[in-house]
Amino acid sequence: MMRTRFKQQLETLNEELIKMGALCEEAAALAAKALLESDEALPPKVFAIDGEIDQKERDIESLCLELLLRQQPVARDLRMIYSALKMISDMGRIGGLAAEIAEIAAYIGGNSTISRIRLGDMALAAGKMVAQCVESFVKKDLELARAVIACDGFVD
Repeated sequence: MMRTRFKQQLETLNEELIKMGALCEEAAALAAKALLESDEALPPKVFAIDGEIDQKERDIESLCLELLLRQQPVARDLRMIYSALKMISDMGRIGGLAAEIAEIAAYIGGNSTISRIRLGDMALAAGKMVAQCVESFVKKDLELARAVIACDGFVD
């Protein structure tokens, strides 16, 4: 009974990580679009998604702490929970950075000579990488993780 509950909670953890990753991907895409198209309607949407990402981070952190304290996992399960905690921290920063890009996009409007196309491509690639990272983690897909690492040079 206790082990079944633990497995259900781990599945919930994976589902919540996927949802958070999707929010990060959406925030990055909207921030890029706001920057590329000088669309004043998009920054508030990015800010709202960043708020959702922050809430997901708190919710997932609580779930992880509950798993650690109540279930006292060992070995593989402990590493998975620890990795999830690290991932949500990084995804929280991604949401914050997307909000900063949206804020800059709102500030500069159509008055900039920056290379918007390159920045937009980078933002879209970063969002896709987040989704693939979460997918590789949840599915324990080493090849997908390696593919994400190979794409890192483009964003850098």
